[in-house]
Amino acid sequence: MQYEEDYEFITKSLNRKAKRKGKTITESTIKTYITAVNSYVKFLDKSFTSTLDMDVDELRDTIEDYKDYLIDEDKANSTINKRVDLLKALYKLGKIDLGSIEKLVVHESNDPDRLPNKNEIRQVLNTTNNKQLRAIILFMATSGCAINEVTNITVGEFKKSLDDYTQSEDISDIMDELWNKSDIIPTLKVHRRKTDFFYYTCCTPETTTAIIRYLATRGKLSDEDMLFTMTKPAINQAFRYYNDKLDFGRIDNHRKFHPHGLRKFFATQLTIAGVHNEDIDRLLGHKVKSVLSKYSYANKNIKNAYMKGIEYLKIREDSEEVKQLKQQIKELEQIIANKNKKIAQLESLT
Repeated sequence: MQYEEDYEFITKSLNRKAKRKGKTITESTIKTYITAVNSYVKFLDKSFTSTLDMDVDELRDTIEDYKDYLIDEDKANSTINKRVDLLKALYKLGKIDLGSIEKLVVHESNDPDRLPNKNEIRQVLNTTNNKQLRAIILFMATSGCAINEVTNITVGEFKKSLDDYTQSEDISDIMDELWNKSDIIPTLKVHRRKTDFFYYTCCTPETTTAIIRYLATRGKLSDEDMLFTMTKPAINQAFRYYNDKLDFGRIDNHRKFHPHGLRKFFATQLTIAGVHNEDIDRLLGHKVKSVLSKYSYANKNIKNAYMKGIEYLKIREDSEEVKQLKQQIKELEQIIANKNKKIAQLESLT
């Protein structure tokens, strides 16, 4: 266990409670509580016992943050409910009553409206003045990265993802060079910490622009600096704030606008675009059971699969001028296709 004081608190408290009831606490029960606390302190980045001095309202908010964290870790709702119950029981042993905390439904809805949609994402982007939060939201929605990965990417890793567009080594020079570019699609190598796995994903040009605009506010940067400085609890808190401010409501007993929802939005948009399921899994950092999987994951050509769905990942609406240009291009492509068809027919007659 990470913190010795937590182990001591758990064992002493549980043994004391059992003794008062004339019972004996089992090792398996202790292990169950230890597992829950280990997960909790990983989220907290401090010991469980250090939270015993917090007031009840602050602890309840922390538990809600922890639930969002577990959702983003793809934990089942039943697992989340069980861990929260165990933590509540431990706090009660520490003479802190957290009261009733809403449980997540065990059978999740399959309603597509349970996920944030483009209009709702736009509303948040248009409401916030926080450039970092804008960049994070766009990055999550268009890269599929989970919050744990988002908060662990370095400036150097982002810089490396731009190698196809610049030869510069200094991040300040790179930002100056790419400032007015609107076609930058980075290919980023990401460490999926949940499975200790490396994979590649991409993000859209609008996301790249948002990240560069945000980085420009931070002054001098080194490769070792974190790309984003917001912590996981701060990101979760911001998502809750804008969910409630914009009245998006709740689905399956949790707020509709939450970080993991953007990861699911990403997968859904690529599915609608017709991207192959295995390629979507690769872009999400899932392990694909395939003979070629070990090569596919390490192959930056995954960008080709990403490009098939990029139009479906764009969050900002195109201007009328751009819409007209796209329509003209589509019409020209159709004319060329028809002419090629006629040429093929004529050649078949000769």
